[in-house]
Amino acid sequence: MKTITLPVTGMHCASCAAVIGKTAAKLPGVSEAYGNYAQESVTITYDGDAKTLARVKQAILPLGYELVLAQEESEIKKEQAAALRLMRRKALIVFPLAVVMAVIMLWQSFALRLGLPTLPITMNQAAWLDFVLATLVLVLVGKQFLWGVVEFFRGHGAGMDALVGMGTLTAYFYSTAVIFFPILRARLNLPEITYFDTTIVVLGFIVFGKYLEARSKLKTGEAVEKLLSLQAKTARVLRDGQIEEVPIE
Repeated sequence: MKTITLPVTGMHCASCAAVIGKTAAKLPGVSEAYGNYAQESVTITYDGDAKTLARVKQAILPLGYELVLAQEESEIKKEQAAALRLMRRKALIVFPLAVVMAVIMLWQSFALRLGLPTLPITMNQAAWLDFVLATLVLVLVGKQFLWGVVEFFRGHGAGMDALVGMGTLTAYFYSTAVIFFPILRARLNLPEITYFDTTIVVLGFIVFGKYLEARSKLKTGEAVEKLLSLQAKTARVLRDGQIEEVPIE
């Protein structure tokens, strides 16, 4: 048997690592497998056949993860750098909006209690404005969370993306129903309050956090590689009174 650790792309939480490990461990030729979210990798003990690794790659691909074989690492690094740049652009759009929305939420809450001036717009106008902004946020950064919900209902486990997606989508669709069907809302005696701001704030802060995490991982990986490159490639040994330089294996 042979043990190997390979990178995996597409991980978003510890649940992803657990799903990858369980899926790989069920395949023929694999005796043990476990994922590592911190390192975004999977360690596999298998029969040494390259076809077994190919089966693992094919098994986890429909789940949204990709096993990176040794010959593919350079291309994956380029893709990770490009993905980080895209994530940064999205975070720079969504996070400031989330901060502004959070400040407005707090101000409105304290203003109503302390008798301070509130925003000079009606509740209905604010709801429609929040609807537009929340829809924009979902279009920009909601794909991975929506996919997490889909994967959950397909029986692949509830990762962080699925939980965030269900929470924010519940707030979004309920609020959409409130503003689009006011008569039905009144008949059901539901409050006129909407929760679009919750969708914006939660997604904004989570996307920004994911960007910081991805950037830290990429920089840490580069630092470790530079450190390993300083490792000695040869060693000097004394044999029969002669010093020889031999490669370190």
